[in-house]
Amino acid sequence: MKKSILLFALLLTITFSYSQSAKKLVKSGNIKFENKDFQGAISDYTNAIAIDSNFADAYYYRGYAKYILKAYKGAIDDYTKNVELDPKSFEGFIKRG
Repeated sequence: MKKSILLFALLLTITFSYSQSAKKLVKSGNIKFENKDFQGAISDYTNAIAIDSNFADAYYYRGYAKYILKAYKGAIDDYTKNVELDPKSFEGFIKRG
C-alpha cells in the first residue's frame, strides 16, 4: 500500500512538472510572437505540444502564428485540433472559419 501511494505521488509530480513546462513554453512563445519572432514562437508551441499533446491553447497559438506566416493549411489543422480538444474554444472556431 505504501509503495502504491509513493508511486502515485511520483507520477503526479512528473505529470505536474511536464504540464508546467508546457505552460512555460507557451508563455515563451507568446513573448516571441509579440516580438514578431513567429518561427521562434512556433518552435516553442511545438515543443509545448510535444510535452502535452492535449494542451489546446498551444495548438491555437501555433495556428495563429502559422496564419500570420500564411501557412494556412497548417493553421487550419492547428485550429481544428484546438477545437477538438476544447469544443468551447470560440476563438478556435472563429479563426478556423
